[in-house]
Amino acid sequence: MSLFNKPVDDVDFDDLRDLLESGAVESVILEFKRECPAKDETLKKLSSFANTYGGYLVVGTEADNDGRLTSLRGVEPRNNFKQQVIQWCFDGITPPVHSFVSPPISAPDSGRVFYVIHTPMSAESPHFMNGRKGSYIRTDEFSQRWEPRLADSEELVALYRKRNTVSDRRTRLLSRAEERFEAYRTHEREENPLPAGQAGAVLAISVCPEYPGSPVADEAGLYAATAEVRLNWRQTHFPGRNGVFTQHETVLVPDPARRVSLFEATVWGSVFYATELDDVLGDVQGIHMYAMLGYILLFLKHAGALLRSFGIEGNLLIHARLSRVRGVPLLYTEFGNALVPGPTSPLDNEFSLEVPKLSSAFYEDTDQAAGEVVKRLFFALNWPAQANDDASLDRLVEAGYEYNFWRRGL
Repeated sequence: MSLFNKPVDDVDFDDLRDLLESGAVESVILEFKRECPAKDETLKKLSSFANTYGGYLVVGTEADNDGRLTSLRGVEPRNNFKQQVIQWCFDGITPPVHSFVSPPISAPDSGRVFYVIHTPMSAESPHFMNGRKGSYIRTDEFSQRWEPRLADSEELVALYRKRNTVSDRRTRLLSRAEERFEAYRTHEREENPLPAGQAGAVLAISVCPEYPGSPVADEAGLYAATAEVRLNWRQTHFPGRNGVFTQHETVLVPDPARRVSLFEATVWGSVFYATELDDVLGDVQGIHMYAMLGYILLFLKHAGALLRSFGIEGNLLIHARLSRVRGVPLLYTEFGNALVPGPTSPLDNEFSLEVPKLSSAFYEDTDQAAGEVVKRLFFALNWPAQANDDASLDRLVEAGYEYNFWRRGL
C-alpha cells in the first residue's frame, strides 16, 4: 500500500523507500523537504495544499532540480513537532487548516527520522495567512518546481468552482446509491411482497469525504478491500459475500443486514448502507428500536474501518435518512417485558440529516458519531425524552451493542 492510501499515522520507512525506488517526483499534491521548514514556509505550503487539491509534505527527503526524489537522509528528531505544526495551522491561518502529522518515522541504523504532513483539500477554502493578508495555491507556473504562490481573484473564483464540482460529485454518488437501493428493493418486493401491516420503513446511512476529489482505489483494489474489511455481527460476518457484484465505480453486496438491504462502496471513498426496518412481531407492528440502533452502530463502525483502510483523512460527512415512517411506531421494552409501541412520526414520512466529522475523530470514537446520529433521529421521530442527555444517549448506544452481540471496548 502506498503513502497516499493510508493515514499518516500508519506510514513507515518502507513507504518512503517505495517513493525513492519508484522515482517519485514533486507534484501539485507532493513536496519533498530536506529539513523541517520554518513556520512561515510551513504555513504557505500547507495552506496552498488546502486551497488547491490537498497534498503531502515529506520532511527529511532530498530532491534534484526537477523535483525527483534522490535520497532519504532524515532529520534530527524534533520534540513535539506534531503539536507544533498543528498549533501553527491553528494560529497562523484563517480559517485554521486541519493537517495530519505523522509520528517520527525512523531511518534504519541512523538515529534520524522523517515526518509526513498530510493536508486534505479543504471545505473552508480560501485560507489566508497572517490575518487574511494572502491566500496561497500550488502551482509550477513560474518555475520547474511546484511551490506555493499568492492567488489572484480569478484563481480564487476557480477554486470555488472546483469545490462546487467536487461537492456535486458527492451529491450524485448519494443519489445514485439511493436510486439503486430503491430499484433493488422494488424488485425484491415484487417477488416477495411485504407482510400485511408493514410499511417498509427504510434506514439509509452514508459516509463520504466532504470533497471526493480523486479516487482512493481502483476497481480491483476496491473489490479486495471490501472483501477484507468485515465485522463480526450477530454470529456472522458483515457484510457477507453472497451475491456480491460490481457496477460502474462500485462494489455492492445485497442483503448484508439479514433483510432487504444493500451495501455499496465506491472508488471515490463513499460508502452507503440501506435496510428495511419495520417488523410485525405478534400483534405489534413497527420499527424495532434496538435493531435500528444496532444497524446505526454497525454501518458506522464498518464505514470507519473501510475508510481508514483507504487512508482517507480530512472532513467527512455522515448522511442518515429515514423514510416511510409516518405513523410507524418504535417498538421497545418496558422493564424487560415484550415489545410495545412507542411514539410515531405524525406528519413527516421521511427526513434526513448530515453530521460533519473530522476523520481522526470518527475513527477514534465511532460511538460519539453514532450518538449524534441517534439523538437527531430520535428527535425527528418524536421521542426527545429518550435522547435528551448524555446518559440517555449512552444507554441507547449500549442497547445497539447488545443487539449486535458486541461488548464495548472490544
